[in-house]
Amino acid sequence: MEEKSEEELKEEMSSQNSFVLFLYSPFCGTCQLAERMVEVLEKLYPSIPFVKGNVNLLPAYVHTYQVTSIPALHVCQDGKVVKKIYAFHSVPSLMMRLDSFLHLSEADRKEGNGCKR
Repeated sequence: MEEKSEEELKEEMSSQNSFVLFLYSPFCGTCQLAERMVEVLEKLYPSIPFVKGNVNLLPAYVHTYQVTSIPALHVCQDGKVVKKIYAFHSVPSLMMRLDSFLHLSEADRKEGNGCKR
């Protein structure tokens, strides 16, 4: 998972690309566990770009997109945050919440198909 700077995230959002952003702090123990879950998701969704951002280095993003807690996943499509996920119960629960926003079926995921619109 590639780390993005404030400027890189701004460019990514303006590009209208779909991606999933993992927000964390290196001082957060829960974030470390959540990152392992996100790494599993990254393997399960090979056609969806997953990136990460350290909230300590992203003050403008945190303010603009009203990040209220970490760890967090932001599903970004067409230059907008379309879903915010703050609860990291399990990989299957994250998959259920992501599938509805990425419009993927289990068959799509297995075949590595990307976001459908």
